[in-house]
Amino acid sequence: MIDIDLLAPIRPRRATAWARAWACVRPYSPWLITLATIAALLGVQIGLGRAERRLDAALARARVTASHVERSAQRVQSLEEQEARLRSTELAVQSVRSRRRTGVAPVLAVLSGALPEDVWLERLDVRRAEMTIQGRGQSLSSLVTLANQLSALPVFDGPTDLSEVRHARPVSVSAPPGPVPEPNSGRARGTTTSVDGSAFTFTLRGRLRPAETQKRSTRP
Repeated sequence: MIDIDLLAPIRPRRATAWARAWACVRPYSPWLITLATIAALLGVQIGLGRAERRLDAALARARVTASHVERSAQRVQSLEEQEARLRSTELAVQSVRSRRRTGVAPVLAVLSGALPEDVWLERLDVRRAEMTIQGRGQSLSSLVTLANQLSALPVFDGPTDLSEVRHARPVSVSAPPGPVPEPNSGRARGTTTSVDGSAFTFTLRGRLRPAETQKRSTRP
């Protein structure tokens, strides 16, 4: 059997064609390589530019979102401040209403008649429905008597609490302007111009009844 290569005449022609083409292109190969490198770099730069633009857009959206969040936080803070002011105003209004309901003026009138002769007041504070009385007395028995008398008054809801009793140095106290004089004495009740001997400071606390309850309690 005889093998015959039918492609033998074509192969030399193809090899010769590639050789001729390479011979023509070879002088320009550095330029071609340079152009290919430049094209590759341009492609990379274009890709980086697109990525940078996408990153800038994302940063811009993040800034807008942060601005919205900051404005919302400022609005929330403003609303919280307004709520705090409203609560403070509401508490003040409730305090005024509570003072009106407890009827402070009748309390002062009753209190001035319940003071013993050797006891005088230095401070009286009414907050909501609680009254705090501070003053001085020459004897502990007078302070106990005052506490018992106040507990029996219809203006107080329950017994009064006598606390913070301390021994103090004798002092001289001037009577306030316009006092109500005691009968047959010419001296104001609950005030004194001089104190001799020992003295005690005290604090009395009592819860006041509403004015309506006081009226019902004082009716026969």
